[in-house]
Amino acid sequence: MVDTPGTRLSCNDFEAWVVVDGQELKQYGVECNALTRTPETSCWIPSETGKAFSIKYYRKKVDEYDYATSVYLDGHLVAMHATLIKTGSAIRTISHIRTSSTTVRNFIFGSLELTDDDTLLENPFSSGNIGEIKVVFEQVKATLSNDNTLPPTSVPKTGKVHERSKKGLAHQVKYNEPCHNEYKGRVCNFVKYEVLATLIFKYRPLAMLQATGIVPRMAVPRLHQMKANLFTHLPLWKLPINAIYLK
Repeated sequence: MVDTPGTRLSCNDFEAWVVVDGQELKQYGVECNALTRTPETSCWIPSETGKAFSIKYYRKKVDEYDYATSVYLDGHLVAMHATLIKTGSAIRTISHIRTSSTTVRNFIFGSLELTDDDTLLENPFSSGNIGEIKVVFEQVKATLSNDNTLPPTSVPKTGKVHERSKKGLAHQVKYNEPCHNEYKGRVCNFVKYEVLATLIFKYRPLAMLQATGIVPRMAVPRLHQMKANLFTHLPLWKLPINAIYLK
C-alpha cells in the first residue's frame, strides 16, 4: 500500500509522531483497524541504526477528562504519563526511559542481534513485538500524589533473536548510556476507565520498506533526458557545438 506520506498519525482526536534529528519521520501505509475493540491506527516509518528518536503527542481537543499515555517499545512498557484536563492540548515529548530521579537513557534504533541458538526459538522476545512503537491513550481520573518520589523504571533487556524468528526485521530499540536529567514533574495517582486510542508505528530500514513496496523508490532520470534538461537551461553560446540547433 503506497500513499502520500504524512508525518502525524491520528486516531480519535489524538495525534502522535516520531522525531529523528529534529525532523518528523514520514509515515507510509497508514491503516485504521476496525476489528479491534478500541480505535487503532498504524503506519510504517523508516529507521536508521544509531539514530536517537523521540515520540511527540497531543490531544487535538480538550474534553472533560484527564488522560494517560503509555509508550511500548518492542512490546515493553517504558513510559506512562498522565495529562490533566487544563493542559490537555499541550504537545508532550517522550524520548527516554527514566532510571532514577536524576538519570535517564535515551531511545535509539539499534541493529537486531541474531543467533542460531535453537534454545531461543521459544523465547517470547524472539517472536514478540520487535519493530513496533505503540502509544496507548486512556481516559483516567488523575490526582497529584503527596509523595513526589518517582519510582525508577527497569531498562528492558534487548536479547538476541533467533535468525528464523526475525520475520524481516533488522532493527530493535536500544537505550543509550545513562545521562544526567533531573526530574521536575509531579507524580500522579490515577484510576483507568477505558482505552481511547492506540497508535502503532512499525519501523524498518528504508531499503526494506522500498523493497516491499511500502515506500516508493525515487525515480532516476535517464541519461539522455538529463542531458536534454541541461541543454534546455543553458544559453545558446554555452551549448556544445553538436547541440546547437535551429527552430
